[in-house]
Amino acid sequence: MNDKQKTKAQLIDELAELRQRVAELEALDAERKQVEEVHRESEHGIQRLIEHAADAFFLHDLEGRILDVNQRACDSLGYTREELLKLSMLDIDTALSREVMLAEMKRQASGDTPVTGQGMYRRKDGTTFPVEVRGSLIESGERQLILALARSVTRRMETTEQVNFQAQLLDCVRESIVSTDLEGEVIYWGKGAEALYGYSAEEVMGKPITFIAEPKHEAVEQQRRRQVRETGLWSGQYMQKRKDGSSFWADTVISLVKDENGQPCGLVGIDRDITERKQAEEELRRYTERLRILREIDQGILAAQSPEEIAQSAVNHIRHLVPCLRSSVTLFDFEANRFTVLAAHFSGETRLKAVGEMPLENLGNIDDLQHGKVRLVEDIQNRTQMSSNEQMLLAKGIRSYVTVPLMPEGHLIGTLNLGLDAPGAFSGEQIEIVQEVANSLAVALQNARLYEQVQRHAEELERTQKHIIQQERLHALGQMASGITHDFNNALSPILGFCELLLMSPKNLGDKEKATRYLQMMSTAAKDAATVVRRLREFYRPREIDEILHPVNLNRLIESAIPLTQPRWQDQAQGNGITIQIKTELQEVPQISANETEIREVLTNLIFNAVDAMPIGGTITIRTRSDGQHVLLEVSDTGTGMTDEVRQRCLEPFFSTKGGRGTGLGLSMVFGIIQRHKGAIDIESEPGHGTTFRIRLRSGERYQAAPIGRTPESISRSLHVLLVEDKTTVSQMVTEYLIIDGHTVETAINGRMGLEKFHAGQFDLVVTDRAMPDMNGDQLAGFIKQIAPNKPVIMLTGFGDFMQAAGEHPAGVDVIVSKPVTLSAFRQALVKVMADSTEQCVAE
Repeated sequence: MNDKQKTKAQLIDELAELRQRVAELEALDAERKQVEEVHRESEHGIQRLIEHAADAFFLHDLEGRILDVNQRACDSLGYTREELLKLSMLDIDTALSREVMLAEMKRQASGDTPVTGQGMYRRKDGTTFPVEVRGSLIESGERQLILALARSVTRRMETTEQVNFQAQLLDCVRESIVSTDLEGEVIYWGKGAEALYGYSAEEVMGKPITFIAEPKHEAVEQQRRRQVRETGLWSGQYMQKRKDGSSFWADTVISLVKDENGQPCGLVGIDRDITERKQAEEELRRYTERLRILREIDQGILAAQSPEEIAQSAVNHIRHLVPCLRSSVTLFDFEANRFTVLAAHFSGETRLKAVGEMPLENLGNIDDLQHGKVRLVEDIQNRTQMSSNEQMLLAKGIRSYVTVPLMPEGHLIGTLNLGLDAPGAFSGEQIEIVQEVANSLAVALQNARLYEQVQRHAEELERTQKHIIQQERLHALGQMASGITHDFNNALSPILGFCELLLMSPKNLGDKEKATRYLQMMSTAAKDAATVVRRLREFYRPREIDEILHPVNLNRLIESAIPLTQPRWQDQAQGNGITIQIKTELQEVPQISANETEIREVLTNLIFNAVDAMPIGGTITIRTRSDGQHVLLEVSDTGTGMTDEVRQRCLEPFFSTKGGRGTGLGLSMVFGIIQRHKGAIDIESEPGHGTTFRIRLRSGERYQAAPIGRTPESISRSLHVLLVEDKTTVSQMVTEYLIIDGHTVETAINGRMGLEKFHAGQFDLVVTDRAMPDMNGDQLAGFIKQIAPNKPVIMLTGFGDFMQAAGEHPAGVDVIVSKPVTLSAFRQALVKVMADSTEQCVAE
């Protein structure tokens, strides 16, 4: 190849290389343009990011001249962009000096790590605010520039100050405040917690909170915290543990803490030591229980009446306040030098008067008790000299005991005793309780003893009053006795006289008209004699305290009382040469509600009192009249009258102006009877002008008599009668009564013979006397009713009126008939008893 050809070939190759080089350059240029476009876009993005950044952006040189800022910097400082580009960082940051800035810049130039610092920026208006500045060194060509990002920390500092302030407040709070995370590890431990638990914050931070709980309560503590995480709150009281190992009662509230997004982030607990409050509550509970039992003891003591019942109540209740093996109450009798155990509780059993009376010497020296001192023996075995009582207690297993004196009004009357089977077992509080019970017990026992004394005196007084009242009645009866004797002798005189005429002159029996006249006068006289006896019955009849009141015709009662007292105001008065008259002014009045016997007794006493008030004679006037719902009874006399002092006291028991002639109970009995009848009594009297007793009694119109069943007038069949009577004349008379009416009779002279005949025969009826030898009528009637319960029995006795007046009715007797008895009265009794017997048989 020649040189020309070689050159051409080379040129072609070089051209090809040149073209390839051009293509490569074109590719590189396209890549460069692409990179430049990306760079421009990147710079635009960075610029946009800087412009909208939350922090203030400053670009300045090492001299501090501001080269560029973002809008955030303008807004935070109050300048425009153009105004800031004319300033230096030294004009903005008041805390930054040129020396400090140069030193920081040099430090920046020594490494690639950004520098963070604090500054105090000044706004255009002159106000300042704290900032946190982060600066970085950048290279721009041959120049070195500083890129600074500034952020205001005003809110953070305020928050920090607030947090610090709150922490100081929490440290001032006395309660324990503890905070944990959700896993239960301690993240805050306040000063209150340090004081309460004894742990410092350094000792507990990061530890599980369960370390402060009692070991037996750790599982419960974890359960509480699970509940807080589920419900947000837990509160309650439980035992906690201190660093020194001691325990205390804590009142705790645990709350769930959430972050700003509402998510649980921890727990905070507030603990307060309530041990003293718990102890006070327990003390209050025990004191309240103590008061309750003391009140029960007092109520039991007050409800009891006898000293034994009071002591029993005390020993039964005190064991609930002071546990003891043995309790007892003793009562002293210093005159007899003895003591009695009223009640004792031992081995689960309470006994009244468990032992008899024992000498006081068994208790040893009791001077301490008499001075009101409590005797406390902590161990009987350590006693150098044991009393008999202590030896007995030791034998029963008692080692310690306390004895409290019972001293109402400062005088020892007994002791309250408690014993235990262990030495030194009684505390001071228990002894105080026993003393409180002893105080109530002493008063109750003293009152019971006084009450028993009053009861004994009252019973004795009642017996005395009854005796005196009976004496008063006997006195009045004695005053009437002579008149009754006179009337009875007058009644017997015609009976005896006409009997002698008939017996001495048999021819008179042939004169039928004369004999009949004699017999009629004898019958009338006999009835008068029976009436005289019945007067005694009315006076004898005792009153019944709870007797039911019945309607009583007062006028009729007055008319019966006047002849009852006639022997006194007429016969005895005439015998003494004086004349006393009784006048009546009785208006028509309604019936009164009364006890007839007691009102008759009132009239009798008032008439006798009027007689005594007229020693030279006079007139007694008895009046009745109606006064609305009441009936007035007046008894007036024309006697000596009474002074105001005597009038005011005349109704008092035992007050009398009659000297030895009176008991002073007549008018007091009148007053008592009127009071029982819910009535009233007034007295008008003046010396020399007589006296008027005015009595007001309740009307009895509202009462109606009980309907009386119809009784047959005769018996339609013949009866077989057993007659038991020891008086032959009476037996013959009753036999004749029965035979006249067509009945058959068998007789016996005493109760024993009558019972034998009753066993041997068949009888429809038994008629018996009461007072008989061998066996009386009461016994006979009882035996007959045992044999034949439905067999009718009539008791025919001279005591009939008195038995009926006294309400006495022997068991086994169906009807009581008084002697002397007429044929008519006997027939009525016979008809009644047989009718009652028939009704009873039908009912059965």
